[in-house]
Amino acid sequence: GELALAFGELLRKLWAPGRTPIAPRPFKAKLARFAPQFSGHNQHDSQELLAFLLDGLHEDLNRVKHKPYIKSRDADGRPDEEVADEYWANHIARNDSII
Repeated sequence: GELALAFGELLRKLWAPGRTPIAPRPFKAKLARFAPQFSGHNQHDSQELLAFLLDGLHEDLNRVKHKPYIKSRDADGRPDEEVADEYWANHIARNDSII
């Protein structure tokens, strides 16, 4: 939950009424702790940052704590809708976050 808390604090500061500009140093430090590739002051790919942030927030906020192992079956000519329903059920069994 550390990344989610740091991101939430950053958003609170950004949206606080009457606030002056802020420096996101605490959030950047927390981000760099979990993803060292974002430490320092080098320029980074925004897509990589966004992908890492969304995945990190999802994992922090995922309500499924013990992810079951689910063996995927082959489609073997089954209808697409049946296969899609099965894969969606498998996804939901392992992922339950607001992200």
